[in-house]
Amino acid sequence: MTLSVVPIGDIEAPDWDVVVRASPDGWVFALHGWQRLVTDVEAWGFEEHGFGLMEDGRLVAVCPLHYKPAARTAGSSGWGGSGPVIAGDLRGAARRRVFAEAVEHCIETSRRLGATRFDVTCSPVTRASLDAPWGVNPFALERLADTSLLSQVIALEPDQETLWMGLSKTARNLVRRTEKAGFKVESVDWRESLDTYYAIHTETYLRTGVSPHPRAYFEGIANRMSPSGASRLLALKSPGGEAVAFHNMALFGAGACYHTGCSRDIAQGDSVGYLLMWEAIKAAKSAGALWFDCGLIFPGATDSKQKGLTLFKTRFGGEPHRAFRSEEVFDYSVAEAEKGSGEAPGHTAPHATRLAILAFARRWLRRARRWS
Repeated sequence: MTLSVVPIGDIEAPDWDVVVRASPDGWVFALHGWQRLVTDVEAWGFEEHGFGLMEDGRLVAVCPLHYKPAARTAGSSGWGGSGPVIAGDLRGAARRRVFAEAVEHCIETSRRLGATRFDVTCSPVTRASLDAPWGVNPFALERLADTSLLSQVIALEPDQETLWMGLSKTARNLVRRTEKAGFKVESVDWRESLDTYYAIHTETYLRTGVSPHPRAYFEGIANRMSPSGASRLLALKSPGGEAVAFHNMALFGAGACYHTGCSRDIAQGDSVGYLLMWEAIKAAKSAGALWFDCGLIFPGATDSKQKGLTLFKTRFGGEPHRAFRSEEVFDYSVAEAEKGSGEAPGHTAPHATRLAILAFARRWLRRARRWS
């Protein structure tokens, strides 16, 4: 049967999200509201190119896709990883066919827009990632370059005492020390805490030499994601009741992750972050999550920031999981060759012609694989 492409603008938000919530590929960054959040941040300059795939009048897949003209990059999604989300009842060859078609449409759209690169990532705590046979990147099977990294993931099924003992001795000591000093963690309302969060976010980023994100990004999280429970905000409060750090947790189905965070420069330093992270892990378990993604780790890193992040995240237990990422890099001459160069009507430079032939061959192989 033939699959037809439908732009996201022609798909009702509830219909889109029904597919996401029932799919093993589903994640927070695939939800309809997240796609709107990304394009609402005007400073980022993303264009919306998300789409769905229809078959026999039924929506069988949705796929976030954004393009940033200023950088000439396309991504699924432009901010936060997703990739194609396939209807949950499709299995085996039927699933592979729809998945391949979605990836191919992403690549063809990216090339048509003039992108120099298409990136796709997905969370390590989706059912599809957790069940991936032998940890094989599904995008690599579609002949995209495998750029996967590692993420520290904690299984939350054990009881709280077992999880506590999974922390390193150093982490447990720092949690106890912070509690004894009078700090505590509370779940707070995103919208009510937005001003304070953004002030501390700005302070944190400037302190570490990084440009703060636009306020509109966090407004989107507070207004679009928090009401549905897809984002939950925890505040670390000083003995005097002042919020000095935040942990923004993404929640979807059986998965949770440390999404964003920030902290003031206080005398207790980084040690207070251990209590905040531990309470976030407990909150994820209480919310019904079975897996908690602490975030990317970098074993063997020489960069001091990456080393510090890796040490912090691995002190809470868990195991490294593959965080699937892939990319397709386009030579601009390929796109020009497919349209015809400006040298003369119907004429392309020899190098561009060879690249166009290679691009055609790769697309043909992708399509042939769907029916194998």
